[in-house]
Amino acid sequence: MSQSLLKLGLSGNSEIEFFQNFLVYKDEKILYSDVDGIAYLYTRTKHSINLIPTGTTHSYYVAIKARGMAHKISFTGEKNKDVFNKLANAVEVLVKPFVTVNLLLDYIKNNRLEIGGLTITPEGIYRKRMWRSQELMPWDQYHNAVINQGKVSVFKKDDKGKYKLFAVPIAMSFTNAVILPDILNFIFAKNGTLDEATKKQIIERKTQLSAISAQDAIRDSARCAKCGEKTVEESQKFCGKCGSSLITNI
Repeated sequence: MSQSLLKLGLSGNSEIEFFQNFLVYKDEKILYSDVDGIAYLYTRTKHSINLIPTGTTHSYYVAIKARGMAHKISFTGEKNKDVFNKLANAVEVLVKPFVTVNLLLDYIKNNRLEIGGLTITPEGIYRKRMWRSQELMPWDQYHNAVINQGKVSVFKKDDKGKYKLFAVPIAMSFTNAVILPDILNFIFAKNGTLDEATKKQIIERKTQLSAISAQDAIRDSARCAKCGEKTVEESQKFCGKCGSSLITNI
C-alpha cells in the first residue's frame, strides 16, 4: 500500500492527499504522469473606504488539470496561508516535473505549445494583438521570463542589448503560467528545435521521475509554519522546537 506524504483538509469537508506517484482529491485518484496543467496563486487585497483602510482579504487558488478535467481548489482567510503554502509546495515538488516533461513532449509532437495567450513554435514566440496579426519574437531576440508578484513576464532584447516587455504579464492563475519560464528557457537553449536525442532524454526523464523518492523531496521542504524548524518524521504531530501543531486543516 502506498504511503501518504501529505494530507490536507480543505473547505467543504473535502481533502487532498499526496502519494509518491499520484494524488487523491474528492475520492478521485490522479496520476502525476497524467497531469498536463497546473496553476496556483495567492492574492492579498487591501480594502478601504474614503482612503480609510477597512481590512485585507486573502484568497488562494490551485488548479490541477488531468485527462481533460480541471480540478480547481479555492479558499480564503489569512489563517489558511500555511495550508496554501503546503499545497502549492506539494504541487511544485511532486507534480510540476511531470507537467514540464508532458508539455515538452507535446511541443515536440505538435511543433507548437500555447500557454497564457502565447504560442511557442520553432520559429519563436507569437503573441496576439488587437485588430492586428500576431507578433513574432524570434528566439534570438528572447531575453528571459520571470515570475514576480503573481505574474509571469516575458522580455525581448534589441540590437543594443537592452530588453523590454514582450507581452502583457500573465497571471499565475492561468494554466501552466508557473511553468512558462522553465519551458521557454529550455526551448531557447535548443534554439527552438527539440531533436530526437532531446526527445529521448525527456522520455527518460519522465521515466526517472516515477522512481524518484518523492517522500524525501516533500520531507526536505516540510517545516514548522511558526518557527521554521524542520520536521523530523512524516508522522510528527508537533514541532520539536516551539511545540506548535503540524497538522493543518481549513
